[in-house]
Amino acid sequence: MFVNLFSFCFLYKKTLLLLYKQNDVKMGFQNIHIQNFRSIKDLKIDGFKQINLFAGKNNDGKTTILESIFVLAGATNPELSLSINGLRDYEKMREDDFIILFHNLNHKRNIILNGIENNGQKRNLNISPIYKNTIKQNIHSSSLNRAIKGLLNTFEVENKERSLIFDTEIIVSHENSNIHIDTDEVDEKGYIENLEAIFLSSSIQLESVAERLNSIILNKEKKDIVAIIQKLDSSIGDLYIDDDIIYIDTGLQRFIPIHVAGDGLKRLLSIITAIYNAKNGIILIDEVDNGLHFSVQQLLWKAIITAAKQFNVQIFATTHSIECLAALNTAAQTFKQNKNIIDDEIRYFRIERNNDTHKIYTYEQEIFKLAMEKNWEVR
Repeated sequence: MFVNLFSFCFLYKKTLLLLYKQNDVKMGFQNIHIQNFRSIKDLKIDGFKQINLFAGKNNDGKTTILESIFVLAGATNPELSLSINGLRDYEKMREDDFIILFHNLNHKRNIILNGIENNGQKRNLNISPIYKNTIKQNIHSSSLNRAIKGLLNTFEVENKERSLIFDTEIIVSHENSNIHIDTDEVDEKGYIENLEAIFLSSSIQLESVAERLNSIILNKEKKDIVAIIQKLDSSIGDLYIDDDIIYIDTGLQRFIPIHVAGDGLKRLLSIITAIYNAKNGIILIDEVDNGLHFSVQQLLWKAIITAAKQFNVQIFATTHSIECLAALNTAAQTFKQNKNIIDDEIRYFRIERNNDTHKIYTYEQEIFKLAMEKNWEVR
C-alpha cells in the first residue's frame, strides 16, 4: 500500500505507540541480543523481570536498548524500523535516513535482534538494506553508488507448535513522498501478533495520553486510573476529556486543563494510561523521571509498580539519575515490607560504553538494595 508521507508523519506524531493483539497472559521478554543497531555493535542482556531499569551515562545506549525491544516486539511491522526516529524527535522519513539505523552507518552489516519471551517463544529479526543503483558521474570520473531505498525485515518466530518466517519491507520514494509497506506474507500466513508494546519517549505527548484515557473512559474503568493518580496527588478527584483535551478536578470551582498542571501529574498519567492500554504486554519508558522533582519519584515508582502488577505489564525504563534509583529501591522495599511484592521482581542494569564495546552489569533486587545502602556507584 502507498501512504502519503506527510499524513503518515502526522499520524505517527499523534500516537507514538504501537498496539498488538494478545492472547496469552504470560507476556514479555526473558532476554535480548542486539547486533549492529545504532550505537550498539553487540550486546546481550539476560534476566529481565517485571520491572527493569537501565542506567548509565548519556550516549551509553540506554534508549537504543528500549528501541531494540520495541522493534523486536513489533517485528511484523516494518515501518517501525524507520518511524522510531520520531521517538528521538526526528520525524522526517526519507530514504537516506535508513542508514542511521546501522551501527557506525555501516549498512553492510545487517541489524540482528534476537529474544526469548517469558512463554519460551523465540523471536529473531534480521534487518537488511534494499538498494537502488545510481550513477554518479562528472567530467573526471564515474561510479555506481548503492544507495539504500528501503529495508527488508526477515522475522522468524518459533515455539513448540510451529516455526514461521516472514519477509516484510518498507520503501520510501523520495520523488513523490510515498511510503510503500509490504506485509503480504503476514496476512497470507494468518499470523496474529501476541505482544502489545507501547513506547513512551522522554517528552510527554498529551494527544496520545488523551487517546488512551478516552479508551479507558469508554470501558468504564476510569476509577482505577483515578485511584492510582491519587497516590501522587490526593487532591485529584476526577478526570474527563472534551475536544481531545484532558481536564482534571482539583477541588476548585471548575475543572482545569491538564496543560497547566505540573509535569509530575502529566508524566504519571502518561505512564499509567499506557500501562492500562498494554495489559499483559510491555511498556518502554525513556527517561522515566524526566521533569520530575526527586521528592515525587518514590510515589511515581509506587504507582508504576502498582499498575504493572494490577495489569500484568512488563516495564522497561531508563534513567541517569541517582535519585531515581534510590526512589525505586525505597518503593520496592516498602512493597516488600507490606507483602505486596515478592522477591526478585525488579532488575537493575548498569550500562558502560567504551568506544564500540558495551558492558552490562546486572543487579538482582537484594544486591541493588545493598548497593544503594552502601552508596556504591551504580550509575
